[in-house]
Amino acid sequence: MSTLTESIIVDSSAIHNPNVRFYSYTNMIDMMLKTSLPDNYDIIFSDSGKQKNLINERVHRHTKIFSSHSDLVHAGYTDASAVDLYATRWFNATNKVGLIFH
Repeated sequence: MSTLTESIIVDSSAIHNPNVRFYSYTNMIDMMLKTSLPDNYDIIFSDSGKQKNLINERVHRHTKIFSSHSDLVHAGYTDASAVDLYATRWFNATNKVGLIFH
């Protein structure tokens, strides 16, 4: 299945289930910036991959990988390592999603 096809299927699922919250991580930043998502869908840009230069860290919800919890906190990121829902806008008021390398 192509990434575009996957995006359409996910988007369709979110549209047809407005009371369910959907989220995903992606490296396909260019495509997602051109996609209109429903309000119940949150996208998190991964800081790895060929398009990471397209992430505006002040605007876009994004991940960063840290070697320690203290480094993550010092950088102002919310730790989503143990509870993935903290990566989403519904559980994290910032756009900074921190993950600890393991």
